[in-house]
Amino acid sequence: MKFEAKVVGDIVIISMSGKIMGGDKTTQCRGQLHSYIKDNKNRFLMDMGDVEWINSQGLGMLIACYVSVKKTGGNMVLTRIDNIRKMLEMTSLIGVFDCYNTVEEAMESFDVK
Repeated sequence: MKFEAKVVGDIVIISMSGKIMGGDKTTQCRGQLHSYIKDNKNRFLMDMGDVEWINSQGLGMLIACYVSVKKTGGNMVLTRIDNIRKMLEMTSLIGVFDCYNTVEEAMESFDVK
C-alpha cells in the first residue's frame, strides 16, 4: 500500500494505491489522518482509484479513520471505489461510507448542507 496526502482548501485528500492489507503503511496512514485532525482538519476524501484490493485489516483501517473523523464532527468520503466495491458490499460497509464516482463529485459533496 502507498498513500499520499494533500490539502485542497479545507479538505484533506488521501490517495491510496496498491493492496491495503494492514501493517506499517496502514498504521502510518492512520497516524497522518490523526495529525490532520490535531491541526483542526476534519474533512477527508479517500481516493481509492488506484487500490488493487483490500482485506479485512484494510477495511478495519478505513473504519477506524471514519470513527476518528466522525468523533470530531467531521466527514470522510470515499471516491473511485470500483476495485473494492464488492468487498464493501459484502461487508455492508457500502451503506456506511458516502461513495462518489469521481474526485470532483466527492469534493462538491462537502459543500452540500
